[in-house]
Amino acid sequence: MKNMILALGLALGASAAHADMWKCGNSFQDHRCQAAPKQHKGKKVDDEPYRHPHAHHHHGAPGNSGGNTTPPPPATTPPVKNPPATTPPATTPPVTTPPATTPPATTPPATTPPPATTPPAPTPTPPAASGTPVEVHGALAVKGNRIVDKTGQPVQLRGMSFGWSNWWGQYWTPGTVDWLIDDWKTEVIRASMGIEPAGAYLSNPAAERAKVIAVVDEAVKRGAYVIIDWHEENAPKHIAQARAFFTEMATRYGSQPNVIYEIYNEPVNYSWSQIKSYAIDIVAAIRAQDPDNLIIVGTPNWSSDIESAAANPLVGTNIAYTFHFYAASHKQASRDQVSRALAKGIAVFVTEWGTCEASGTGTLDSNETNTWLQFLDQNKLSWTNWAISDKAGETCSALMPNSSPTGHWPASSLSADGKLMRGKLRTYAGVAP
Repeated sequence: MKNMILALGLALGASAAHADMWKCGNSFQDHRCQAAPKQHKGKKVDDEPYRHPHAHHHHGAPGNSGGNTTPPPPATTPPVKNPPATTPPATTPPVTTPPATTPPATTPPATTPPPATTPPAPTPTPPAASGTPVEVHGALAVKGNRIVDKTGQPVQLRGMSFGWSNWWGQYWTPGTVDWLIDDWKTEVIRASMGIEPAGAYLSNPAAERAKVIAVVDEAVKRGAYVIIDWHEENAPKHIAQARAFFTEMATRYGSQPNVIYEIYNEPVNYSWSQIKSYAIDIVAAIRAQDPDNLIIVGTPNWSSDIESAAANPLVGTNIAYTFHFYAASHKQASRDQVSRALAKGIAVFVTEWGTCEASGTGTLDSNETNTWLQFLDQNKLSWTNWAISDKAGETCSALMPNSSPTGHWPASSLSADGKLMRGKLRTYAGVAP
C-alpha cells in the first residue's frame, strides 16, 4: 500500500513538470516591417519664354526619386503563410506591358496630315492683265481719297510730261508719243501747253491747240491716258480763255476715257480761295460737256500746299488735286504734307515731279528719287515726270540737245535723267531697263 501511494505521487510530479516545459517552449518571434520611403515627385520647370512675336515655352522633364521597397528577408518570414503576399509583384510586369501596344494606335494620325494639307498649297497665279492701259483700267473716277479704275480698285499710272509746248514743241509729235509708249512703257502722257510766254497759247492759240490735239489724238489711238494741262501760274487772270479752251476740249474728248483735264498747273501768289473760285468756274464749263472724266486742280505755291485744298475741297464728281515736287529740294516734310492731305480725304495726282532741284538744275538726287517713288507706290499715287525736253544744262531735261523729234532715241540722246526715268518706267512694266 505504501509502495502504491509512493508511485502515484511520482507520476503526478512528472506530469506537472511536463506541463511547465510546454508552456515555456511556445514562444513567438516579432517581425519588423521596413516601410518604403515615400517617393519624391520632381517639380515641373518652366523656362522663361523667349520674347519673340511667337513665344516659345520650354519645359524641363520632371525628375523622380524613390526609396527602397524591398520586402523583409525571407529567413524571418514563415514560408507557408506569406508567399501569396510576395509573389503577386512578380506577376505585375505582364500587366504593365500591354500599354506597349498603344503606340500603333497613336501613329496612324501622324500619317494622315500630309495628304490633307499638301493639295491646297499650289494655288494658280492669276494671269497678268493684258491690253493697253485704257483697256485694262477704263474710265477713271475718284472714290474717297483714291483714284480708281472701272472696277473700283485704286489705280496707279506712271508716265512722262512733255516740256512747255511753246519751247519744246518739236517733240509734240505722234512719233514721240509712240516711242514713249512702246520703248519707255509710259501709261500716261502730260501735254503741258504753255499759256503766257511769247509764242504760247495766249499769243498763238491755233498753233498751240494743234500741238495738244496731235498728242491727245495719238495717245487715244494707242490706248494711253493723256493729261491736257493749262500750264501757267496766273490762270485767274485768264479765266475766260481757260473756260473757252476747256469747253472745246471737253466737247472734243468728253467721250474718251483716256482724257484727264489739269486746269491749273502751278498757282503762284494766289490763295486757295482764289484758286478754288477759278476752279469752280472751269469745272462747271467742263462738266457741261463731259460729266465724268477726271479733273485735276492745282494748289497754292507751285502746287505744293495741298493741305489748304484738303481743308476746303471743291464739291463735285471725280475731282483730284495735284502735288508737285523736285526730289533734291522737297523731302520728308513734303511727303508728310501729302500724307496729311490724303488723311483728310482728298485724291492726289502728282502731275509733275523731277529728279533734280526745284530750279530744274543742280543735283540729280537718285536716293531721294527712290524714296519718293516708294512713297508714291505705297499710296497708289499716279505721276508724270518732268520732262521730255532738251534744254542744255537742265538736269531734269530727259533729252540731249537736238534729239530726234519722233523718238527712237539711242542711249547717247538721253541725259542722266532720261536714262534713269526710262529705266524706272521699263522696270515697273516688267521689262529690262
